[in-house]
Amino acid sequence: MKTLAIFGESFASINPSKPTSIHLAWPNQLDSSQWLVTNHAMPATSFYWTYRKFLQHHDQYDQVVCLVASPGRYTVRDNSYVFGIPFSISSIPHATYLLNQTRQQLTYNERKIVESVHDYMMYAQDIEYEIDTHVQLLEHLKRLRPDAIFIPTNPTIPNLCPPDHVMMMDFTRIIIASLNPRMMKKYWTGGSVGGWIPNEERDPIQCHLTPEVNALVARCVESALTTGIWAPQLPTTVEHSLKWGDYYNSSDWFSINIK
Repeated sequence: MKTLAIFGESFASINPSKPTSIHLAWPNQLDSSQWLVTNHAMPATSFYWTYRKFLQHHDQYDQVVCLVASPGRYTVRDNSYVFGIPFSISSIPHATYLLNQTRQQLTYNERKIVESVHDYMMYAQDIEYEIDTHVQLLEHLKRLRPDAIFIPTNPTIPNLCPPDHVMMMDFTRIIIASLNPRMMKKYWTGGSVGGWIPNEERDPIQCHLTPEVNALVARCVESALTTGIWAPQLPTTVEHSLKWGDYYNSSDWFSINIK
């Protein structure tokens, strides 16, 4: 049996608020007779946070899978957790959510950080700088662990993007095509946001994926770990046991959850 570390953000992290579906998350569907899995992924975190976590732990494992988050996120380094996860602001809507939510009262300093990051993202953030930084961080990790499996979440990183690299949003596209194809134009808009489903995720969802697509991801990751190459051939659709409304409802996800 080999030891396996998983690094990344919400497409690989487990959502403990949905205990009945935790076993259906793709990291938990990997063959336990072949891999002893440790999951370091945490939701909403930046790639820089993942990069530092990777450097800290990768040499403790035989194999590594690393999901690369989209540019522009901000995670407060070495700060106390908020909602039990690293203190992160993934986008302007996420910052707005954090400022308006009543689930956990932010401290004065935490609130000032969110307000400052919100304004930075709104008025001053240079996305090209963010992309260039991601490229260099990724190249460093590739040199450090050329055997690692790197998976993009979306198509924004030039050295890790389609068509050469299947991304996590490709799996989201399968969900839309399988359950709600008439909404493809709405949810698959292309660019860096294509494939995102903004609806509230119901209990069967883990890692932003249905149980059936989580199983598909698990098989694709197992193949990559065996061959050393992340190049899955994806189906257009996957048969699901439930309907769209059983996995998602119509409310805005940011009013309920953390991206």
